[in-house]
Amino acid sequence: MARTTAPASAGASRRLRHAGPVSQQTALSREREAPAVRVFTMEDLVGVLYECARPGQRAGLSGDIADIPLAELGYDSLGILEVAARIERRLNVLLGDDTVARTVTPADLVRLVNDDIAAAERAARK
Repeated sequence: MARTTAPASAGASRRLRHAGPVSQQTALSREREAPAVRVFTMEDLVGVLYECARPGQRAGLSGDIADIPLAELGYDSLGILEVAARIERRLNVLLGDDTVARTVTPADLVRLVNDDIAAAERAARK
């Protein structure tokens, strides 16, 4: 009975498999050292705007909409409050209706959400 030998790459794959858990372990220890900061992005907002859009309104949500007034995108004050309520539920933040009502553009709303997230994280560290 002839004995077969494993190809040279088999040993390399064993070493790579062994390196995987070490790399994961290193990544986990780095995560513990520096907690991840939550950031709400324009893409996140566009997704929520898309969910809250009326039929026919979704076409205006493509491209760079950061500085286009929400009213021009078809969102009245109630639509903006609906968007804010969805964001609040998803991220467990409290934006405040008065502050949300004063947002003019998607960029303003993203900034507002990120400011609230940062304030909540600062308060949690104290």
